[in-house]
Amino acid sequence: MNTSITNDGSFFIIAHWSDIHLNSTNSFYSSTINVERKLREAVDHLNKTTPLPNILIITGDLVDYPSLDDYKLFRLIMDGLMIPYYVIPGNHDNRQMLFDTFQDLGYFSKDSNCINYAINKFPLKIIGFDTVSDNLDSDIHGGYEAEVSDIGISWLQSELQKDKLKPTIIFMHHQPKYTRMGSFDNEVFSGVKKLEEVVKDNSQIMSILCGHLHRHIQFQWGGTTVQVAPSLSIERTLTLDNKMKKEYIDEPTGSLIYLYNDQLGLVCHTDYFGEYKKYSYSRI
Repeated sequence: MNTSITNDGSFFIIAHWSDIHLNSTNSFYSSTINVERKLREAVDHLNKTTPLPNILIITGDLVDYPSLDDYKLFRLIMDGLMIPYYVIPGNHDNRQMLFDTFQDLGYFSKDSNCINYAINKFPLKIIGFDTVSDNLDSDIHGGYEAEVSDIGISWLQSELQKDKLKPTIIFMHHQPKYTRMGSFDNEVFSGVKKLEEVVKDNSQIMSILCGHLHRHIQFQWGGTTVQVAPSLSIERTLTLDNKMKKEYIDEPTGSLIYLYNDQLGLVCHTDYFGEYKKYSYSRI
């Protein structure tokens, strides 16, 4: 992984992926969707982005059903990325397998059964925050509940107090607010009220970046903006009546791209993957 390549220096640029669900055995993800191909194409697409983003963050669900083979495949594909990347677990991930796969990258330590960490070497402070419970329940989508423990809240509060003046981004898997996406909204996590109080007390938090919902959604919460990234593999059908259909839709997938500097603040763009016909303004 080449970490020396940067953009032109005018902005600090963050790419944001989520919900890849790599699975080499499930026929839907491996054959129908072909997630491995999509992940390889996404790496190639990001490497060709101009200017090249400074970092990539991935907000969970790297694999669909945890297996060391799939994590190893994920890591092998990601080793072709030309920029540093940072991961956080989702409800489909196994925390220990994820830790074992990525611990050599050197940016997190598994503490108190959570993967929480802070990166303070960029113009923005980047905080990875674990919202996955230890409780495995086969009746719950993905197997793991959404939860923020008191230990996690205390760690986050302490980390935020270290530099109240530095602009900060928190990234985590689960969304902290209802969005009328049906059953997924039932997974707004235990401890969310305490988390909201911490966020409200720290005005340096410019945004919270999430995944989980398989759609790009933006909302206000805790005095800041929350960005939910689309799935890199497959989107869920949009519903606005709080009765989410149990179906996927073959819409274009992609990533979110954030540009930051002191003058502009934080700006979010959507970058769709794939080849699309382009039209010159001179023809219109």
